[in-house]
Amino acid sequence: MNSFFGCKNLQYVNIPLGVRKTKDFNFIGCGCLSSLNIPITVLSISDGCFSKCLNLDQITIPSSVILIGQYCFSNCDKLSSVNLSSSVTTIKDGCFSECFNLKSVTIPQNVVSIGNYSFSGCLKISNVIIQYKVESIGDYCFSRCSSLSSVIIFFKCEIN
Repeated sequence: MNSFFGCKNLQYVNIPLGVRKTKDFNFIGCGCLSSLNIPITVLSISDGCFSKCLNLDQITIPSSVILIGQYCFSNCDKLSSVNLSSSVTTIKDGCFSECFNLKSVTIPQNVVSIGNYSFSGCLKISNVIIQYKVESIGDYCFSRCSSLSSVIIFFKCEIN
């Protein structure tokens, strides 16, 4: 836990093949981190793992990942693009909150739950597409998304 907390000059992380889960808050506050490789062996990305990685601008979540932890990518100021794989089933509370440059989100078809505050404060999000299996959208999930102009929900779900 917190293995690389605040390593301000860390620019690249290559998680080795074989790792199944990241540790909570492993890379929190690595302000220069701009490139990240998550292998197909990772099943879950833990709470706060990449929070406050200010230079991280895009993320591709591999098809093996089914769970993205609480506040995992929160406060990643430059994050503009997230490619969530269709295997993701749960987006926990605050996962992408305060990612000021995130522009659009497509929630994959297998996501069942989107947690509280998941995209809160993402000022540039303009479009959100929520696929078929989402059963609940948490409290304040898209609060303070001042550029949000289009939300498409393809299925009946509980909106808190």
